[in-house]
Amino acid sequence: MKKLTLLFLVFMLLISSSVMAQTRGFFEAKIGADFLGEVDIDDNSGLGSTDLDLDTGISLTGEYKVPMSNNRWTFGGGINHQLERSIDVVNGEDVNSTAFYGLAQYSLPDSPIYLLGKLGYNTFDLEGVNDDFLDGGLYYGLGAGFTFGKTNNYVFETLYSVNNGELEDNSGYKADFEYSKITMSVGMKF
Repeated sequence: MKKLTLLFLVFMLLISSSVMAQTRGFFEAKIGADFLGEVDIDDNSGLGSTDLDLDTGISLTGEYKVPMSNNRWTFGGGINHQLERSIDVVNGEDVNSTAFYGLAQYSLPDSPIYLLGKLGYNTFDLEGVNDDFLDGGLYYGLGAGFTFGKTNNYVFETLYSVNNGELEDNSGYKADFEYSKITMSVGMKF
């Protein structure tokens, strides 16, 4: 898992450095509230899949974006860290994740509104479980946002995203985790 994460980071760095050499970009920092979180656990115990709700949580996001010459398309990459939140059951375990992703953003003509998509790799952490038994997986998100302020330096976004992970212990037990949520975030461009 750590090797795959490192390879993904190197890949993102190479892509972003070649794009940055051609066009000037900007950083964006955001804080968001995660709502309607649900984790779908599918294991090999024969019980089928289980859907559990997660408590509302906080996400921190940092992105580097590069607008293309037509100013409609923007590409970049980012990292999103979801602070620990509990699975909404009695004595629920805490779960958190960190996603590394590339993004594409399309700004609507003559409007502060934009649409965006994110695709990348997600790390996964579950309280009380040895990290050697956990593996990350695919991360993706779709959403929309708008810029505001005198110089359009602020952003508000709504994003539906899915984080995947896997648990496999020494006894042969295996479970796939799919955590979906809606995030509403506010941020600033630098």
